Order: sequence, then C-alpha cells, then structure tokens
Amino acid sequence: MNIDPSDLLEKLEYDKVCDLLAHKCYGEAAVAQCRTLQPSVIYEDIILGLEEVAAYKLGMEQNHLLPISKYELADEDLEMLAILSYVLSIESFRKITNTLRIIDRILKYFNRERREEYAVLWDIVKDLDFDPILLRDIDQVIDNEGNIRPDASPELLVIHHKMEAKELELARAFRKEIAIQRKNGHLADSIESFRNGRRVLAVPKEHKRKVRGIIHDESATGRTVFIEPESDILINNDLDDLMAQRKQEIYRLLE
Repeated sequence: MNIDPSDLLEKLEYDKVCDLLAHKCYGEAAVAQCRTLQPSVIYEDIILGLEEVAAYKLGMEQNHLLPISKYELADEDLEMLAILSYVLSIESFRKITNTLRIIDRILKYFNRERREEYAVLWDIVKDLDFDPILLRDIDQVIDNEGNIRPDASPELLVIHHKMEAKELELARAFRKEIAIQRKNGHLADSIESFRNGRRVLAVPKEHKRKVRGIIHDESATGRTVFIEPESDILINNDLDDLMAQRKQEIYRLLE
C-alpha cells in the first residue's frame, strides 16, 4: 500500500496504536497479528471494521461482554495428533481443553437475540469448527483447572483412594518416629526436611547410627544428615508403586 507522505504512519504514531492494541490481546496469535496490522484503504473493510467496533462497544455498555479469556496456542500439539499412536501430554490437553471451553462459551453467548443484535460479531465466530461431544469427553477426564479427575475411571479412583490411605499411614508413621527420636535426643533443631521427594529426619551426624533408615543427604556443613526412617521406607515404596500405576492409567485415558 502506498502512503503519502511516506512517513505519515510514523507521524501518527501508528506503531504505538498497534502496541496498545496488542496489549489488550488474550493470545500470542492475536498479538502477532496486531504487531503487523496495516491500515486499509478498502471502503467495505473500513465500514465493516467500524461496525464490529460499534457492536463490541454496545455489548460493553450493556454489560454483555464476550466471554473471552487468555489462551495458549495449541497448533503444534494438534499437529502431533497426525502421528500414529501419538499420545498428547497432560499439558497439551490443558491447552486444547482451555481453547475448546472458550469457543464453547462464545458460541453459547450468542443466543438468538444476540445473534441479531451483534450480527457482525456473530459472523466472525459462527463458522468455528466445534464439537461439543469432544469437550464433554475431555471434561470427564480433565477438570476446570486442567488436572486429571481422580474419578476419571474406576481404576484411577481405586488408585486415588489407596494413595490417600497410604499418605495418611505415612504421616502417622512419621509423626510416631519424630516422637521417638525426639525423646531419645536424636534430632537436630530443624527436626525434618524433604530430600529426593522423601520426608526425612534431620539428625546430628554423631547420632546417625542410632536412627535406622536410609541417609538421603547431609547439610552443607556436614553436621546434619537427613534420614528416611526405616518405618517409612516400605510405605514410601508402596506410594511409588501406586504413583506408577496412576501414571500408567492416566496414559491409557489420554490415548
């Protein structure tokens, strides 16, 4: 497009207008589009754009805001589905599900009355490819926060209950061990910590042979060792097995 004078856009600070617009966007694709937006000289396009802005402004004034929210691009994730037997990660499903939910909310927003009142906006979204059954199926597995539902399958629910029971058992065993070792004077001032994903006792080095268990680490000074109590080891191993079963069942659900 020829602009005369050639520096007109610069004088009008057009780039700043585009930048302000980009900061109002909810997704990277829209931001990129705003950064490269060019003025139009086509009369029909200009009129349509003004009508769209007027319709959106009217919706704001009537408190009928479009239910748009932030989203992440899922193009690469969707492309991976073309690979035979490829299973998307939970994070990929989160992005796709969030996009589907936004589309669902937008389409539901446009009831018969709003389709007429905001016709130019409805024209933008009416041809969106959306399958409510797909969203329903995903919703049965992934919750609104993007996490796997504990009851996504009967098998997963059983595993979930077993893990809860083991975690309670572990907490009781650890509290009991703290009471015993504190009474014996075998604990450091900090008492406990986490090492390698395991809850451990903080034991002065001179007492390390008096506390049965696995040494996972020691302090920077070397004065304290971190011991997983023997009473917790089998319970933690059971939890690890259950977590592996959970991971396998989630993989099966996402296939």
